Amino acid sequence: MNRLALLVAVFPSLLAFGQNQTSQRVELLNAGSMTITQMNHVSVTVLKENVKLRNQDGTFQCDSAIWWRDLDKFVAYSRVNFIGNDGVKLRGNELDYQEGVALVKGPVTLVHGNQTLSTPLLRYNTHERTGAFSQGGIIQTPDGTMSCGSGSYWAKDQHFQYRYNVIAVTEDYRIHCERMEHWPDARHYYIPSPGTAQNVSKSIGNENSEGFLRFGKAWVWIGKDSTISAFSMGVEGLDSTIMFQADSLYKKGESTSLYSTNGIAKWADWSGDSLEIHGTYIFRNKATANAEGNVATFAKGLVCKSESMNFNAADSTLHFSGKPFVWADEYVLHSDSLRWYQHNSGKLDSLYGSGLVHISKPIDSLRFDEMSGHFLSGLMDSIGIKSLNISGNAQASFQPDSNRSSLIQCAEINLEFDEGKLHKVRFVKNPQGTVTSPNPTIHLPGFSDEFAQRPARMEAISGLK
Repeated sequence: MNRLALLVAVFPSLLAFGQNQTSQRVELLNAGSMTITQMNHVSVTVLKENVKLRNQDGTFQCDSAIWWRDLDKFVAYSRVNFIGNDGVKLRGNELDYQEGVALVKGPVTLVHGNQTLSTPLLRYNTHERTGAFSQGGIIQTPDGTMSCGSGSYWAKDQHFQYRYNVIAVTEDYRIHCERMEHWPDARHYYIPSPGTAQNVSKSIGNENSEGFLRFGKAWVWIGKDSTISAFSMGVEGLDSTIMFQADSLYKKGESTSLYSTNGIAKWADWSGDSLEIHGTYIFRNKATANAEGNVATFAKGLVCKSESMNFNAADSTLHFSGKPFVWADEYVLHSDSLRWYQHNSGKLDSLYGSGLVHISKPIDSLRFDEMSGHFLSGLMDSIGIKSLNISGNAQASFQPDSNRSSLIQCAEINLEFDEGKLHKVRFVKNPQGTVTSPNPTIHLPGFSDEFAQRPARMEAISGLK
C-alpha cells in the first residue's frame, strides 16, 4: 500500500467518520470519494463529487475540497455554495475556510433576503455573520442599485457599509458620495460625508441635466407612499427652474422644507411668474408656501421683507405679516400686515394693507416724500404699481425743493403711477395743508429708513462637474 495515500472506498464510513469527530468545528456530510494524504508533512483529506461540509453556522457545498481536519480548515473548489442558518447564501468559484472565516473568490454572490451583493472577492465570517470586500461591489435591492470600491456587510442587522466612489441609484435619486450606510430591509440610507444627488428622471440618458443637489450629510427613507429625505451641513441645488440653498433640507413626497438656523434659506422658482423666497424656515409644496424669520419675497418686480409669509397657489395670494416692507421702484411701503392677490394673465394684481400704513421715497440722504394712513389698497401689473389708495387719517409730507416742506391731511390719498413713476396725486375730502421749512428729523407715523436694507436675490449656482 502507498505510504502517501490511503483510499477509503466504502462511502457509508465517510459519514460516520465525519459525524464522530465531535471535537472538530467542521463536519463532513457527504462526498463521492475521500482520500487521506500528506501535504507539506500535514495530513489532509481530499474530497470529490457532491461534497457537503458544515460548521455550526451553516452548510458548504462544492465539487471538490481539500480538508485540514486538525486545523479546522478547508479549501473548496468549483460551484461553491454556503447556506447559512440565518438564510445567507454565498456562491463562488473557490472558498478558503479556516476557523470560521471564509475567503470566497469570484465572481462572488451574496444573497440575503431581498438584497444581492456581487464582488470579485469576499471575506465572510460565518460566526460573526459579517462580510468585507475591497475589490469593488454591486448591490441590488428592490429600492435600487448600489456600487462602490469597497464595503462591509452585517447579516444580523442586514446592514451594508459602502466606501469609495459610492453610487446609489434609487427610484428618486442618483447619489454619489464617498461613504454610505445602507439598511435594505428597512429601506434606509445614511450618508455621513459630502455628496451629490441627482433627480433620477432628469439624470438617466441626460448627463448634462441641471437637476442636482449638493449636501454635507444625508438620510433617505423609502416608504410605501413616498420617499423621505433629509440633507444637512450645507445644501444647495438646482432642479429645472427651481434653485435652493439652505443649511438643511427635508423632503417628503412633493413637500420640501428648508432650514437655516445660522443664516438664510433660499428657494426660487423662475418658471412663469417667478417667485423667490428667503427665510430662516421655508415650506413649499404644490399648493402652498410658508416662510418664517427674516423673510424676503421677490415676485413681479417687487421685493418684500417680513417676519412671515404665506402663499396659496389656488388663488395666488401672498399674505405678509410682521410689519412687512415692500420695495417697488423708488418707493418703500410697509404696514402691520399686507395681502397681495396675484390674478391671472391679463388682469391687474391687488394689494391690501391694514394697520399703520406708510409709503416713502428718498429725496436725498436726509429728506423723504412720505404718505401714511391706516388702510391701503392698490393695483399692480408685471411692471410695478399702477395705483394706490391710502385712507384713514391720511397724511402726506412732500419735499418740493430744498427750501419747502408740505404737510397735507385728508380722508384719502389716491396715487397713480406710470411705468413705475408717480404720475398724479389726488387728496380726497377736505384736504388741509401747511408749508414749512424742511425739518429732516420730523416724519409721519410709521416711518422707518429701510432703504439701505433692501434684500438681494440669490446668485445662480453652478452645476455638477
